[in-house]
Amino acid sequence: MRFLTTFYWYVAISILSGMPISFADEKPNKPTETELARLETLTTLYDVRNSLRGEIKIIGRKLKHSPTDANKVKIHTHLNQLSTQLTNIENNIEQISTGLSSPYNEIKVTKKFNLKDDIAGLLKPLFNEMKHATSDIRKKSRLREEINFYTEQSSQARQATENLGRLEETSKPALKKNLSELHNRWKRRLKQAKSNLKASTLQLESIEKEESKEDFFDNSQAYLKGFFKKRGLYLFLGFMGVVFVLLSARLLYKYVLSHWLNREGKSRTFRQRLAELFFRVATVIFAIITPMIVFYYAEDWVLFSLGVLLLFGLAWTLKYTIPRMWQQVLLMLNIGPVREGERIVYNDLPWQVRRLNVYTELYNPTAGFTLRVPLEKMVGKVSRPINGNEPWFPCKQDDWVILSDGVRGKVVGLAHELVELVERGGSHVTYRMDDFLGLSPRNLSTSFRIKETIGISYDLQQESTGSILRTLDTFIHDQINNEGYSDDIMSLRVEFENASASSLDIVVIADFKGSQAPIYNRLRRAIQRWCVDACTANHWEIPFAQMVIHQEAEED
Repeated sequence: MRFLTTFYWYVAISILSGMPISFADEKPNKPTETELARLETLTTLYDVRNSLRGEIKIIGRKLKHSPTDANKVKIHTHLNQLSTQLTNIENNIEQISTGLSSPYNEIKVTKKFNLKDDIAGLLKPLFNEMKHATSDIRKKSRLREEINFYTEQSSQARQATENLGRLEETSKPALKKNLSELHNRWKRRLKQAKSNLKASTLQLESIEKEESKEDFFDNSQAYLKGFFKKRGLYLFLGFMGVVFVLLSARLLYKYVLSHWLNREGKSRTFRQRLAELFFRVATVIFAIITPMIVFYYAEDWVLFSLGVLLLFGLAWTLKYTIPRMWQQVLLMLNIGPVREGERIVYNDLPWQVRRLNVYTELYNPTAGFTLRVPLEKMVGKVSRPINGNEPWFPCKQDDWVILSDGVRGKVVGLAHELVELVERGGSHVTYRMDDFLGLSPRNLSTSFRIKETIGISYDLQQESTGSILRTLDTFIHDQINNEGYSDDIMSLRVEFENASASSLDIVVIADFKGSQAPIYNRLRRAIQRWCVDACTANHWEIPFAQMVIHQEAEED
């Protein structure tokens, strides 16, 4: 009966007090090695804290009864140092007890307006994200520095304690009291340094132990996965916003502005150019601010801060490029030093400026070159109006040319970098543009002249300027008709050229159409052949060059 009464009272008290009802002895969980190390460290830290509090009370009483101001300042400085040490000890106690990386801090709200602080607050989420990503690395570095510092501090305190202990044993009673007080102070410092060293070592070992469980690559992958998992949607929406703006601008330009320009049927006016420039600038601005709007309404301040930082960088870059951009704006408005429809020299070639825009279109009318270059390449260039019949290039595709190096061929490849010729027989020769122009190409495809010379003997001197010329002219005309060149020859003249050392020279001048340019050398040989045949038919002697050797008479 007494047992039941006791049992009922036990249940009632447990229910009223909120204590759990236990009918068996519960064995407490055994602490782990880490928990035992924490408890041992906490015991040491609490001893040091209590010792510091006692010392602060003693120094506080000394401060009240100090006779001089200089002594008060010295005691107050010492008191501040001890207070700082006490704060650090309490922070260490809180970190080790709670297992947190830092003590709990209340968020302070600042109501005073400060532009510098507001900008820092705007970028703070980004910096916090970066700090979070590198928190473990920075904390390990800080703990290693603390371990080195406390190790050195412990060594110094141990040496000072040993020296003071030896002095205290051998000192006089009057001095022993003061040395004992100083000795106790250094003992506390040694104990404090050891406890701080142990606390920092324990925290570093805890971090390294956690890192050893997870691979660095896995941690990095997990962080990136978490980052994009939280912000991947916002990044995708921002990217799609930029794509939407660019596509909309492209369609608007194609179906509105281009239609307006084509309807005019003329070159673009200044008003149209100005409207197109504003359109492009507005497109760029909207493409920049669209993802910022997405991040703002999504309240993702990390991405928003990153966007603001990129905008600051862009603004800082534009600070140095604005003068050059202003020159490009003038070019786009066709009021700069280079204008549409005018002639400009670019890469040592003349060009006609066909269109000025973000990309400038250059055109060579003779060669048919078309070159598209960025507008910035036109900054610093100057164009001029085109005069009538100005040369643009020495040849065009399929023309026959003779170069100063003796090469004759048909132009089969023509570009603003290279020129390719094919000679009679099929061999190809390729020149760089500057080398090709440096060889002064002579174009045969419009018309060309052949001048061939033949010499006759001085015995025919009387007829060389009269009947021989008429006879040779008639003979060559007959041969031209017989061999089918009469439709392609433009003119033929036979003239006396000069009296050389061993012959009287007669020149045959024949002008042919450009269609006969492929057989240029054949025509030269034909004219020589016709001249020789005329001399044979008319018994005209063709002399050969003679070399006279004069030998001085031998002296007697």
